[in-house]
Amino acid sequence: MFTAVEQKLLRLALDEAAQPGEVCNSAVKFVESLRRRGVKAEALTRPLQLPFPTKLDRARVLKMPFGQHRGRRLDVIEPAYLRWALAEADCLSLSLREAIQLVLGAAYD
Repeated sequence: MFTAVEQKLLRLALDEAAQPGEVCNSAVKFVESLRRRGVKAEALTRPLQLPFPTKLDRARVLKMPFGQHRGRRLDVIEPAYLRWALAEADCLSLSLREAIQLVLGAAYD
């Protein structure tokens, strides 16, 4: 389905350790390669049939922007630290606060 170069570009674009510029550049090059080959979106999306991510799915993969867990996904950070961040951190955006609450709520379900 993908050429060897496209596979490398896709791996780089999705690599959590990649820098933002690397992600953007590899994603653009990946799409340009697909377009040159005449690949249509339907050919890529039809076989997957993936459901839309829920708010909780998006919250789990959000990365902590500060502190000792900077750069780590919310779903791998200890609940005690997330509760501390909610109570004590005054720099939390509304969206980060909501994401933390969703992740904590899911931890107790």
